[in-house]
Amino acid sequence: MSKELLSSDWRLVYEELQVEQKKLRKNYSTILLLANHLVTHNSRALGQNVWEVYESIVLASLDCSDYEITTSALSKLSARFPKSTRVLVLKGILLEAKGHSDEVLELYQEIKRNEPLNRECRKRKITVHKSKGQNKMAIQELCEYLSLFIGDTEAWLELCDLYIIELDLYNAGFCIEELILSNPLSYLNHLKYAEICYTKGEEYWDSAAKHYTKVLTLKPDSIRALFGVILTFYAIMKMSRQNLQSKEKRMVDWAKCKLKVLYRNSGNETGCRMLENTIQYFDK
Repeated sequence: MSKELLSSDWRLVYEELQVEQKKLRKNYSTILLLANHLVTHNSRALGQNVWEVYESIVLASLDCSDYEITTSALSKLSARFPKSTRVLVLKGILLEAKGHSDEVLELYQEIKRNEPLNRECRKRKITVHKSKGQNKMAIQELCEYLSLFIGDTEAWLELCDLYIIELDLYNAGFCIEELILSNPLSYLNHLKYAEICYTKGEEYWDSAAKHYTKVLTLKPDSIRALFGVILTFYAIMKMSRQNLQSKEKRMVDWAKCKLKVLYRNSGNETGCRMLENTIQYFDK
């Protein structure tokens, strides 16, 4: 960060802060420097925007583990907004950072009682349960959350992953079905569902094959789906003790050729040799 910028007009500093905050990969040390400079030298000029800057200080200082600055900024926000749930959630995040998980769960529960539709609070509570390894509690909270916000696709995916950790593949499959309904053109949803079906066993291998095929329709160079097609059709063949039908055999042969091309184009000679050995194993 150049000294020229900090010594320039405060509007330029504020604009730079907004630019930094919009970046996907945020530099929190830069955000903290800019925000601190603004509230120290230009708090009056900022007007009501000063509280937004204080919130930026809280979040950036938490990422930088500078809890003294966090506490100071939070005290300013609490004095200005004594009954703000948003400020309470920020206090909760500070407690999380310090490792006070039991205390923060009580805080989030209190917020949830007062504001049942507060999404941020509910998500933070789920995060705390996950960090403590309380997956069943996290699942319970997520189910309750999704009963209120059924369209939150990220929450469905999170719930699916938690069910997989708990080896509850049937409910995990249900979560992915909801995601497929909301976005049927996402190859990742079909891929995850196919893998779940394959893992569930022979009763679901036909579904696995259908969804692996769907993935390859949407993304023909998906290596996981290509391997999935081969594994699934060979598993079906061994289970039925019959040779693959012509359509299935053409699909498997195409998948093998596609994998060879992808590995050859990658320039990974070791990977190519391993692929050849794997295909030979399948063909035995």
